[in-house]
Amino acid sequence: QLFIDDFLVASSAGLALRQHQARKHPANPLLVADQPWEHRWVQIYGDVVYDESEGRFRMWYLTDTGDLFPERSNTCLATSTDGIRWEKPLIGTVPSRTGVRTNVVMKSVEIASVIHDPADPDPSRRYKAICWIDSGPDRGALTMVSPDGLAWRRYSPGRIFDCSDVVTGFRDPRSGRYVALLKVFAEIGGVRRRVFDVSTSTDFLNWS
Repeated sequence: QLFIDDFLVASSAGLALRQHQARKHPANPLLVADQPWEHRWVQIYGDVVYDESEGRFRMWYLTDTGDLFPERSNTCLATSTDGIRWEKPLIGTVPSRTGVRTNVVMKSVEIASVIHDPADPDPSRRYKAICWIDSGPDRGALTMVSPDGLAWRRYSPGRIFDCSDVVTGFRDPRSGRYVALLKVFAEIGGVRRRVFDVSTSTDFLNWS
């Protein structure tokens, strides 16, 4: 966080914030489309969470899954102990057309903002996701829950908010609220613009 600013520094004397040029890791790209079901590309249109109980990073990423799945875009899982070397465990929680085991964990789900919420009293909701679903009557911003980050189910009965195709979210530790940032189109200053709205929830079910 100090890479960005000194917001977390209460006071200082004789110190100055100096921003340095960021350097790409020499092993880049760290994640590539090297599996048949990843078809053409992989994108971090998802989230990376460090799981302290397991001592590893977990990445939910978006890919074009090609012919193995009827859905065009799905979310997959990769894991890493150092954030540099990533593995794609063949979990098989979402069945493929041919029965081949893959690391797809959410079907038709894009832009999955995953929240690890170990304090939730319900073990089936220890992982939460604010995401975009690209098919069906409720196409739009929805929420999902999971006990382990692998097997997911729909949580919101319908769209949580009318928005376009981008939604991200997190849990605010100060207020305890879940926050969703949603792309919408609105007329501002006489011009139709792409802007972001904010929606919040105390229970991950009912949203402002």
